[in-house]
Amino acid sequence: MRQELQQLQQEYLFINPEIKSQEIAAEKNQIQSQKLENKILLDQQRSLYTMLQSQLGINPEEALIASALSQSPRYQSLLNELQKVETTIALESARFKDKAPQMQALYQQREKLLPLLDREAEKVIGRDIEEVSKKALAFQDSVRLELIHKMILAANQIEVMEVRGKVLDEAEAKLNEYAEKMPEVVRRYTEIQQELEISNKTIKELLEKQKILQIEAAETKLPWELIAPPELLKTQNGELVTVSPNMLLNLFLGGLTGLVLGILLAQLGERFKQDVFETPKEVKKSIGLPLLGVIPVHEQRIWMNDELKEKKSSSLVLYPSAFQEAFRTLNANIRLLNIENPINSFVISSALPGDGKSTVAGHLARAAAAMGQRVLLIDADLRCPQIHNMMGLSNQQGLSSVIIDGTPIEAAIQRSPVDENLFVLTSGPIPPDPTKILSSSQMQQLIQEGVSTFDLAICDTAPLLGRADANLLAAYTNGLLLVVGLGKTEREALGLALDDLSMAGVPMLGIVGNGDRADSYYQRYYDYEGVGIRE
Repeated sequence: MRQELQQLQQEYLFINPEIKSQEIAAEKNQIQSQKLENKILLDQQRSLYTMLQSQLGINPEEALIASALSQSPRYQSLLNELQKVETTIALESARFKDKAPQMQALYQQREKLLPLLDREAEKVIGRDIEEVSKKALAFQDSVRLELIHKMILAANQIEVMEVRGKVLDEAEAKLNEYAEKMPEVVRRYTEIQQELEISNKTIKELLEKQKILQIEAAETKLPWELIAPPELLKTQNGELVTVSPNMLLNLFLGGLTGLVLGILLAQLGERFKQDVFETPKEVKKSIGLPLLGVIPVHEQRIWMNDELKEKKSSSLVLYPSAFQEAFRTLNANIRLLNIENPINSFVISSALPGDGKSTVAGHLARAAAAMGQRVLLIDADLRCPQIHNMMGLSNQQGLSSVIIDGTPIEAAIQRSPVDENLFVLTSGPIPPDPTKILSSSQMQQLIQEGVSTFDLAICDTAPLLGRADANLLAAYTNGLLLVVGLGKTEREALGLALDDLSMAGVPMLGIVGNGDRADSYYQRYYDYEGVGIRE
């Protein structure tokens, strides 16, 4: 049933069918409004075209030829020269007869100009001059040329609006077909939901009965059974035999066993260390990418809710910890990667779950906000989102609501309750197909809007291996920041992840080592500043 429900949601692209029905109705109203507007403009252009055609007395093809010839300097020069000769002939014919030398010279000049004019016209329009109407070849004054241009423009507008009308008709037909199917989809969706509720309730009741039966069975059945009575060693006289331990043998066997176990444990520990990255130095040596930051280990998991409680219960100003300062240094290093074209958006991911990518994303966003940048933190991990829990925010609507349901991004973005410059777009309800959402044009537009509105946009995504989420999002940003969990990330897994990134052509900003247990210079500095020097 769950699979059928998921297929239904994927086929009709909805999370809630009632909201989808409202969206379809709104789109239909919008298309009808666009059709009415297009019809009004089309009628206006047709009326203008008819009026211009009546005034000019030429068809659209003749108008195009006349316009082309009017823009040819060579043709216009020859045409003006021919008109001058025609005018001179008209004037001189009143004084001389046709056979007069003066008239013969004018006639010869005209005969020379006519072929030149015809050849130039054929060159401009690319056609035989005999196929063209004389109206198009005639001289066009500035008024007629302006009317011809308006006629051509009106004809083009009519063609564009007719095509637009057909597109709107097709869109309306598809929406009508979709709207006709939605009542049946809503009915089936409701039936599946009810069947799931009944099924879940039945399973819950069966599990409870199973526990009760197991308890009853355990109470009535003995946990042990006597196979044979115990036997004690006795002498022939029936006295009990005393047994004393062999201390030397026991000490020898215990020492030998401890030595063997110690060697085995040491070999297993050394092999485990070789399979994972233990120190930032190993990461930097093994991977040809810049190590932008090292985050010291923090024994307690820091949640925003806890910080809110501390903020309300205390007015003391505490020195920032080494943990916080490491993120400020990381942010500074990222900003210095490209001074001429500053980094304004990037994706954070890791090879496998548990490397601390969401922790790095959340605290790096807070550090950037504390350093004066207006930051948008986007939880694009639509498979196992963590940012809303870390920040103490609601996740009723978020990224999936903006892409699927059309929720305005301004309504989905939440402001951090602690950091003034930090804004968060949580993941929202988990969709059936996260990859489809992240690869959509709406997702690219959302990141572009975030970059244009905020100084920095940070996207937390799902782990790399087996998923294309981070690769898709990194193409919309300045690149990808890779988190390596010290003592956690396996070398083989990281190598496979880097190979996938290289094949996909993903731009890499660098690497962050997370969970360093060494006594770093961050801790020594803050011991000196606020806590006291350790000797």
